[in-house]
Amino acid sequence: MVIDLSRMKGIVFDEKRWLAKIEPGVTAFDLQREASRHGYRVHVAEPAAAVCGSTSCSGLFSLFSTTYGTAADNYVDAEFVGSDGSMFSLNDKAAPNLYAFDRVEQKAPGICTALSVKLHPKTADETGVLVPFATMEQAIGFSRECATRRIGLAMGILDLEYVSAFISPTQELAVKVKEIFADRLGMACMVLVIGDKYSMAAIGEMGLPLFDQRLVTALTLGLPSLASARWLDLIHELTEDEPFSYLKIRGFAELAEAALAPSPGQLVQDLDPELRPFFEELYARPELTDLVWLNMFRITSSRIGRDRHFFPIVVYLPGASADWRNGNRLEGNCGPTPAEEQPRLHHPGGQRQAVRHGIRLLCRPDQRRRNPPGTAGNCGRR
Repeated sequence: MVIDLSRMKGIVFDEKRWLAKIEPGVTAFDLQREASRHGYRVHVAEPAAAVCGSTSCSGLFSLFSTTYGTAADNYVDAEFVGSDGSMFSLNDKAAPNLYAFDRVEQKAPGICTALSVKLHPKTADETGVLVPFATMEQAIGFSRECATRRIGLAMGILDLEYVSAFISPTQELAVKVKEIFADRLGMACMVLVIGDKYSMAAIGEMGLPLFDQRLVTALTLGLPSLASARWLDLIHELTEDEPFSYLKIRGFAELAEAALAPSPGQLVQDLDPELRPFFEELYARPELTDLVWLNMFRITSSRIGRDRHFFPIVVYLPGASADWRNGNRLEGNCGPTPAEEQPRLHHPGGQRQAVRHGIRLLCRPDQRRRNPPGTAGNCGRR
């Protein structure tokens, strides 16, 4: 028997208790959109994910886990219909303890029919920045420092492969952009931080070069121009002893905009002519380059996994773990790989972040398998 709950889409906001009660058919995008209209934010998974299902199955984690936490931190209560037809909530004294651990097979307690999720406040001055680093160790140190000091709402270390694939409209441009970031500009990764004006002021006092929202927009919409030798030569001329010091030059944003000539038309110039009008209209929307909006609504590029299907391995570590400092070591936790499979395996850095203010550290190295010849997209053997 298949029980379809997708038509149960009720959402009731209880602002006095800072929660929203939702039914199991509510998706992440719909809930976030309604929460935004009320002036709040909720912690959700990818846009199409059913919130009740993703909360039950994965516990939810995102870059906002830095302050919002994971697992049981994301909800207040849940209501079920039990296998015997009875109804109960997790706040009932006699309710089953769904998180008790025992090494025996457990039956599902019932069907979740409602979930009360937390509402988080938003401020009008929220923005995002990307901080480049030449080594992973430097990026980890910066992330833990910010998390420990409660700086920022969302934060995570992003692998260059993810960043380049996310902002590039074509796979060919993504490969080229990643090479430029790594080989020509000397980046190993970027740390994304989202916060209010006070968080941004604190990061500014650290004196690190960074891409603010204006530069991120210019870089995204002018991406094809980044590959030009003239632009790269100009950056090298402006670079001092400090890596990425050109980002701190007064007027660099104006200079970057003049060199990159950012526009939706510029970004999609290499797409199929029949597709350009659609994507040009799409990228004309300001939210498509807004770091806060993209992460709040958990927008994921369809280009991620285009050349390889991948399975995220989620690892939680103590804040002082040596494995966290050595990102490559985490790949060994995926288990031994048969010799005949090794040439087809690829381990990009994935996502690393401090959660609960650095008390816990979450690592998600994406183990990807190259598609065998003759297979496409996400097909083939996993």
